[in-house]
Amino acid sequence: MARPTEFKNELFTDFSKPANQGDYLIITNPLLYGTVPNNYIQQYADYRGSDSGGHFNAKIIDIHELEDQFAHGIKMHPLSIKNFLRYARASFAEAPSYVFLIGKGMTYVAYSSAFRDVEANPLTSQLNLVPVFGYPGSDNLLSSEDYDPVPATPEHEGLQAYFTRLQLANVRFREESGGRSGWLSDRGKVFVSLGEPDQIYEQNTNLPLSSTSVTQRGRVQYWEYAQYRLRFLFYDESGTGRWRLTPASEADFQSINARLLVH
Repeated sequence: MARPTEFKNELFTDFSKPANQGDYLIITNPLLYGTVPNNYIQQYADYRGSDSGGHFNAKIIDIHELEDQFAHGIKMHPLSIKNFLRYARASFAEAPSYVFLIGKGMTYVAYSSAFRDVEANPLTSQLNLVPVFGYPGSDNLLSSEDYDPVPATPEHEGLQAYFTRLQLANVRFREESGGRSGWLSDRGKVFVSLGEPDQIYEQNTNLPLSSTSVTQRGRVQYWEYAQYRLRFLFYDESGTGRWRLTPASEADFQSINARLLVH
């Protein structure tokens, strides 16, 4: 039996305290943080905490912290995440709505068998940044109850619908002239947030749109959403398909988007 060669103190994060809890959990590896001031993970967490990013209470969770607290110190064991998420759903003041795993993973069988002497292999930490569960590897099992493959996070179906709209927006609203991705266009962001409009109609105009603070002439397109009692006005002044929201419609969109994110 091997004997310990040293002991050291570890300061654990107390996840029972509300200050350390969140509704958008980012589980990742410090190797991906980048360097100050370019901590890319923190930048993404800050974005998720902003109005445009959803106004979530985003928290970055170090996978090594979870190994120690929830997997008996076993490196890259999938129970580190599974047990932590089970604890978070049961004990957080507000159960997490989203969990984002950032980092490449390997099955635990491959990790433990291919790298017996993991401490001596410098590539190990780069090949397995965040663990997966089962064989073949599955993220679903990390966030499900027991061994049910269906994730237990409450907004799973809503997230799937969101990603479906992202894919559709990229196909339908890509701006070839500027090379902008469809989901980043004005029409794309409205579609991703609110879904398919109830009605779309388009017309040409030679009149200044003074009532919406747009003075250019060109094509205009209206999107109506009966559920929200809103009509968004897009204009294409160049005729090249670069549709933009008018300032008034942009303000309406930001307002409804903020209300939806709160709920």
